[in-house]
Amino acid sequence: MDAITRSSLLIQKMVSNAPVVNIYKQWNIVCTKIPFPKIETKELPAHDFSGSNGEDTYIPSFMPFKPYDLQVEFAYKGTEDECYNDVFKGFLKYLQGTEPASDNYDEITEGGFKIYDQHNLVGRQKVYLKTFDPNELIHQSGDHLTFKLTFRVTDPDTDITLIDPKTAVSL
Repeated sequence: MDAITRSSLLIQKMVSNAPVVNIYKQWNIVCTKIPFPKIETKELPAHDFSGSNGEDTYIPSFMPFKPYDLQVEFAYKGTEDECYNDVFKGFLKYLQGTEPASDNYDEITEGGFKIYDQHNLVGRQKVYLKTFDPNELIHQSGDHLTFKLTFRVTDPDTDITLIDPKTAVSL
């Protein structure tokens, strides 16, 4: 990808023995912007008595963090036919996961994944695809396409590392 200096995002499904996928090697997609948001603590229980200054707040020994949304911008280079196969039938289908074989909702594990940003050296687990707006697919000059996805990070504290696979993997 010309003029894009970002490294690829690594993703791994939250199931046993799932391969680590480099989205550039797998689908020719690069991450152009991944602004990790500020981390906020959860609201603490407090009482605001009208007859006294300040508030009476319970402050625990451990401050839990709130989950957050992560809006990531991507770029893709390829023909329109390749775009449909790589972005829609490949990358988005992978992020969505698979339907369970039965109504046993305990089997639904493939929708969650781990991500690792090789540029910022930040990784998170228990992430899922929250939103994708097909109307935000923007064709740049020629065969370049940009789009945004919003991920929900439900474990904002655990930092993980993924190792880049040498080649594309069979999914």
